[in-house]
Amino acid sequence: GSIHYLRKENYPLNPAILDALATSKRLVLEIDLNRTSAESAQRVTLEKAIYRDGTNLAQNVSPETYELASRRANELGLDVRILNPMKPWFAALTLLAFNLQRMGLDPKLGVDRHLAERAKSSGKPTSGLETLESQLGIFDQLSKREQELMLRETVGELKRLNTDINEIVQSWLKGDEQRLTALL
Repeated sequence: GSIHYLRKENYPLNPAILDALATSKRLVLEIDLNRTSAESAQRVTLEKAIYRDGTNLAQNVSPETYELASRRANELGLDVRILNPMKPWFAALTLLAFNLQRMGLDPKLGVDRHLAERAKSSGKPTSGLETLESQLGIFDQLSKREQELMLRETVGELKRLNTDINEIVQSWLKGDEQRLTALL
């Protein structure tokens, strides 16, 4: 598995990870980051994640869910109006990403990006198990109720993540599958 947000101090990676990359013929990631441009990722995300029917987040979730998301956004220093055009699943991912970045974790330092860059610089071919379109499509195909539940669950878990994230990262870095599974 991959961890998409890390800190500078999480490097260098465990030599076993780098040895596995060095001896492999191909790097396979969730999404082939070497073939997905930032522009195309933004376009695909906006196509799937933003309401196009004239409605907004507040109109598509219960008042209670909207209040919970608003409160959490405010705690993170975000204006809830940023979330308004977003579908609940994307609002959940946005809150999660902002929370991780606020805690000092950086998507540019994620292990998937790091390994993709190493593979590219060494001329190693890369591929993805899925495309960004298919991955986002899974979220976008969730029912209205499932999307709302995802948002509620994410909002509820963010505070717990603040206390567990360092242990999650360390368990992943050490390859402690049992502890990582328990934390996740």
